[in-house]
Formats: sequence, C-alpha cells, structure tokens
Amino acid sequence: MRRTLLGALVSYCLTLTLADLAFSAHVQGFHFANWRSLAWPAALSALGLLGLGLLGGACGALLGRGNASWTAGLGLAATTAGFGWMVATGPPEWAATPAREPAFWLACWAAAGVAAALAADGLAARPRLAHWLAVGARCAPPALAAAFAFQVSRAQGPQQVWATAGAAALLGLALWAAASAKGAAAGRAALCLALAGASAAGFGSEAGPATTTLAGGGAEAPPVILITIDTLRADALHCCGEASAAPAIASLARDAISFEQARSSAPWTVPAMAALLSGVSPWVTGSGPPGLIPAPEVPLLSDRLREAGYRTAAIGRNFLLSPWGSKERFASGFDEVDFFPLSPRPETAALRRLREGAPELLRLEATSPDLADKAVAWLDGAGPEPFFLWLHFFDPHAPYAPPAEDLPDGGAASPVGRAVEQPYLDAIREGEAEASPETIAAIRALYQAEFRATDREVGRVLDRLRELGIYDRALIALTSDHGEEFYEHGGMVHGWTLHEEMLRVPLLIKPPGRPDGRRVEAVVGTIDLPPTLLELAGISFDANEMQGRSLACSWAAEPCALEPRPELATSLIGRRSMRSALVDGLKLIEEPAWGRSRLYDLAADPGERHDIAAQRPDAVAAGRAALEAHVAHSEALRKRWGIAGKAEAGYGRQDRDKLRSLGYIQ
Repeated sequence: MRRTLLGALVSYCLTLTLADLAFSAHVQGFHFANWRSLAWPAALSALGLLGLGLLGGACGALLGRGNASWTAGLGLAATTAGFGWMVATGPPEWAATPAREPAFWLACWAAAGVAAALAADGLAARPRLAHWLAVGARCAPPALAAAFAFQVSRAQGPQQVWATAGAAALLGLALWAAASAKGAAAGRAALCLALAGASAAGFGSEAGPATTTLAGGGAEAPPVILITIDTLRADALHCCGEASAAPAIASLARDAISFEQARSSAPWTVPAMAALLSGVSPWVTGSGPPGLIPAPEVPLLSDRLREAGYRTAAIGRNFLLSPWGSKERFASGFDEVDFFPLSPRPETAALRRLREGAPELLRLEATSPDLADKAVAWLDGAGPEPFFLWLHFFDPHAPYAPPAEDLPDGGAASPVGRAVEQPYLDAIREGEAEASPETIAAIRALYQAEFRATDREVGRVLDRLRELGIYDRALIALTSDHGEEFYEHGGMVHGWTLHEEMLRVPLLIKPPGRPDGRRVEAVVGTIDLPPTLLELAGISFDANEMQGRSLACSWAAEPCALEPRPELATSLIGRRSMRSALVDGLKLIEEPAWGRSRLYDLAADPGERHDIAAQRPDAVAAGRAALEAHVAHSEALRKRWGIAGKAEAGYGRQDRDKLRSLGYIQ
C-alpha cells in the first residue's frame, strides 16, 4: 500500500511540476534564457509540489482512520482543485505579499489533506461511493495535464518548439499516472477523451488563416508593419542641437510622408492606443481612469486585417498593452502575441526568489534589443504574405536608464547620474525635489539617449525588411501613443495635461512601391491610422464605423489638400477630467470638474504660455461646440456597438500596483 501511494504521489507531483513550468513559461511569461536554465525552476517546482503533497498527506494521515486509498484519492482531488484555483485566481489580495503567500499556500494544502482525511472517514461506511470518488481522483491528474497541454500547444513563435515538447511530456506522464492506478479504466477513458479534445481543439486550432484572399484587397495585398514607440514626442527626432537624433527613422522618413502636425487622442497609453488601433476616440472606447479597460466590442485594426485574410502578430513591451495588463483587449485579432511584461500572478514564492537571485535565468522584462531580435526572428519565419506585424517599443518610457554608450562621457558628468527612476520624477512633479534647468536638461538627455538606443533597434528591423525584400512592397507606419513632459508646464512624464508636449507625436507612413519623402503640415491624428492603412492595403471597410479619416489621398497622383478638422483629445487621471479641441489653430483645454477653460493660439504661442480665453470667447465657444458634437457622435457610436451604459472592466490590486509604479496613479 505504501509503495502504491508513494508511486501515485510522485507521478502526480511530476505531472504538476511540468504543468507549473508550462503555465509559468507560456501563460505567465517566464522567458528562459536557455534550455539548461530549465533545471533550476524544474527542481524548485518539483520540491515545492512534493513538499506540499507530503504535507497534505501527513495531515490526512494524522487524522485519517479510514481506508488509506480513499484518503489518498480524495487528497489528490482536493490538491488538484487547489492548484487549479491558484492558477486561475492567484492568492487573495490580503495574502499577495512575499511574506504571506508561501504561508497561505502551505495552509491551503494542509487544509486539503485534513479535509480529505475527514471525508474519507465519513465515507468509510459507504464503500461504493468512496470507490467512485477514488476513481475520479485518479482521473484528475490526466485531465489536468490534458488541459495544460491544450494551453501550451497554443503557443506561437519562439516558444512553439519547447511548448510542444513540454505538452507531449505532460501527456506521457499523465498516461503513466493513470495506467499505474488499480482499476483506473475510467481514468484511461477520460484521458483518451481529453487527449482527443486537446488534439482537435489545441494543436491545430491556431494555425492561422489558410487563405490570403482579401475582402476587397485582391491577391497583391501588401505586408503591413506598424511600429509604435512609447512616450515619443514629435520634437525628439530633432532635439537639443542634434542634426539627426534618429538616423534609422530618418531613413524611413525619406521614403514616407511625414505628417508634421500629428496628434494623439489622449496623454496616456490605454485610451491613446485604443484610438490609434480602432479609429474611434476615447469617448467611444472608454477614456476612464487607469484601471479601466477599453470596450471590447469595437474592432481593432488587427481584427479587420485578420478578417481580410492577414496573418497577424504583436510583439512589444508595455504592461498596459499586454494581454494580462489589458485583459486581452489589445491582443484582439492577433494570431500571435509576444508582449512583456506579464502579470506576476500567480508567481510562486520559489520562482520569485529565483528570479530575484538569478535574473539572468528568468526574464520577465524585455529590452529594446530583445524586441528587435524577436521581430527579426518572426520576419525570418513569417511565411506566406500578407501579414500584419505590430511592434511596440517601450523605451524611452520612464524610468530613463539608457545604455552608457548613448550618453556623453558615459553619463559621468550628468547631475542626475546615468539613470532616473519613476519616484524621483514623481517627486519633481509634486514639488518635493529640485527642478532646476540643469536637472531638467540632464533628465531630458537621458530620455534622448534612450530614444537613440531605440532608433538603433528600429533600424535593425528596417534593415532586415530590406534584406528579405519586403521593405519596398510593405506598408509601414511609425508613430507613438503620446509624448512626454519635461517641466514645460510644471509637470513630468505624461498623463497629467493636454499640452502640446503631451499630444504631438511623429507620424510616418510609407506606402508600398515608390518612395515619397514629403512633409504634410495639415493637422491630423493618430486616430486616422486605421482607415488610412486599410485603404492603402486595398481593404474595404465602413467609414461610418470610425471617427478617424483616411489620409490615403495624400499619395494620389494629384495629392489632396486635407480639409481642416477639429483635433480632439481627452483623459481622466485621478480626479482630473480633461478635454481639448484644436480648431483653426486655436487650442481649447477644459477641466470641467474644476470649471477651468484655457485657450492658446498655437501659431503665435506654440509653447502655450499665454491664456487668451478671456479675449476670445468666440473661439472658446467654437471649441466647446466641437467637443459637444464629438461627444454626441461618440455616444451614437457606442449605441451602435451596443456598449452605451456598460461599465468598463477594471484591474485588480496587483495590476493597480503596476500602474502606480509607472506613475499613472498615486
């Protein structure tokens, strides 16, 4: 009996060990540096799970007076349920700390063993029921393994090879566990059914579209590449006396149209990227405070391109855009998603200690070179066209920590050192730290150095496109979600105002075919990207579903003159609700909750220093009318999509902590 129980426990723990590793690496986002580094987390996971299983069994043995096999079977069932609950939800908020989490899970496993022992004693007088419960418990590990195999087999890109091998190992161990249990015919049958379901639904479900026939695009649809660089001001491309702060992007500009007056729809990532990828404003998708997810009913550019027959992939770094940080909102429409960082829940205490003690083994973040490597590798294996690749670089977002090679004298002479962290920037914004011109200039220099490093990685991707013969026939766009403030109006970083340093961003669009290299001075928005890219790709769409306008006529034989149009933006940070309207060169910024309205003439006052609202009440009224008309139109679109009156989804406590670390909330 002891040998049987020990074999069942070992096979069960091995199964859960691989499941834990698979879950951590595929779902949670641990990217292993090499195959050898798998030994450390594997050993830690095995020891941890074995210890927890023995703890539950010991507690059960202390209280158990009934049949030992029933106790073992019910203990396995309870432990499986506990592990599944841990994977699905993580620890409760009060236990989600490095000190409390290990004790919490130990208590859970001990309680599972005690509950199993008590249940076994209670069932001693009902052997038939106990027998079937034991059989069901033996079925639990194979079923769990099959479920994890289904999840792991869906991995794409760089993880696909090891994920498939891991899934096969999982299923093999699960079969061994089921076959070694006496009278487990029902378990074997359940395993076969689970395997069949996993094979049918998992291993072939993510193969991507088999056809490249496009809805309205024909057979010559171009590859579409969208490069977004987080927190990039428009003036960063030519800053601080540098002839060219971005040689790689400058090379793209020589082949593209540069829209010199492009503006974002919001001063922080979530509403700005929702508008950039959907073609509708934050008033439609949801512009609420950090912690609210944009409405999933509105299709993104990726949804429309995949529906038209494109293979779609997203590679990048930003917690707010990752599938876990955005509750999969920005993963919509993508066949493959490789975004950093991923939510740390439910990171086990052992893996956390390993990550902190040996960060070279386990990587939760990705640098700009890492992202460029991933993009180049994806392009090398992209396969048949057409495809859509979205590549999002997180740098130069704070904290500013550029490579030393991009700093004058390696940063030795900088008054703020070689790196600046988010809390220091927050302290400057709150008036708790010095904000001298020398300090601000040094911080801006770090930002520019991060941008130079990012431009170098953008250049690697563009060079690879040229080497593969894709560049000339590709439709390429480069832009940013929003800008960054360096004390121009008494603040730092972004999200807190609607001034020009926050909203003006670069926008380059290179169509397939001949180079262009022109500059367009008309005021446009990043909200115009989806209709523009769809039209240039030859894909039909309903223009009434978007608030952005297509700029495709700029590439006509006789380029059009884009008609003037109000450019609108909004945000809600903390308790500060803001909105702005740029109408005929006059920019209105309103804070309704505070009853404030300011007006600036951008031609005469590009730095927005002189409020002329009192002198131009007509312009204030015109800006306000444009805002109200847009809000009404947005509400009509929300009704059209069936999202009017719906509450937006929110974040949990750990996700809010991540938002706080990025400076979005206090």
